[in-house]
Amino acid sequence: MNKTKNYFINNLIVLVLIMLPVLSAYSYLDMDSLLNDLNKEGLTFDDYQQCVTYYYLNPDPDKLIRVFKADISDDYRVTDVGSFMAFKHFIATVAYNDEKFLEKLKGLEGQYSGVQQEAIQKILKHLEDYESPLPDCAIHLDYLWVEFMATGDEKPVKKIIDALNLPYNKNKKNPTDRDLDDAITKYSAKWSLRSNAEQHKKVLEIIEKEAQSAKGPLKKELEEILSDVSH
Repeated sequence: MNKTKNYFINNLIVLVLIMLPVLSAYSYLDMDSLLNDLNKEGLTFDDYQQCVTYYYLNPDPDKLIRVFKADISDDYRVTDVGSFMAFKHFIATVAYNDEKFLEKLKGLEGQYSGVQQEAIQKILKHLEDYESPLPDCAIHLDYLWVEFMATGDEKPVKKIIDALNLPYNKNKKNPTDRDLDDAITKYSAKWSLRSNAEQHKKVLEIIEKEAQSAKGPLKKELEEILSDVSH
């Protein structure tokens, strides 16, 4: 198998993993452990999903702190980079936009040690250089989605829509690594826009608005998403 095919397969595996719903990232981990840690904070898994997935609709800093404390209780959940990165960016986004939540987060640092304290420190460090990423890879799309879930801001959704403009020629004989990255990112963007439009009325409204002013291939992509959602 040549290098290009290997590259594509490896990245396709990554795509399958990261395109799982962001807040079901722990579904393949020890669910009993997570449920137990949530229970200690007086929370259910539904509380966990609702608090994070729809935080922008009902911001509750106190509840989110409890969710965060439950989430970092398990060493594996904190140290598993793949599953913690998006959640870290979510917490950082809320803290970046909510000074009171930031103070509550800082107050936790002295209550923990080991990997839990390190996790809090990483989030606080992330805040020092906080910026919204470009939609240039599938992982960054996850970051943009949690920004939307944290704030309800339409800007990250528009960035994801911009990823549909990435060039992709499926008939190219010798695609480069960049070609394959763009193809994966473009597919991820379309898949995630469709999925989140089904879950979030506001995402659907943003796509509908952008489709009205879009032209050419982008308009076609957005109309296909809307058609899928409506059915």
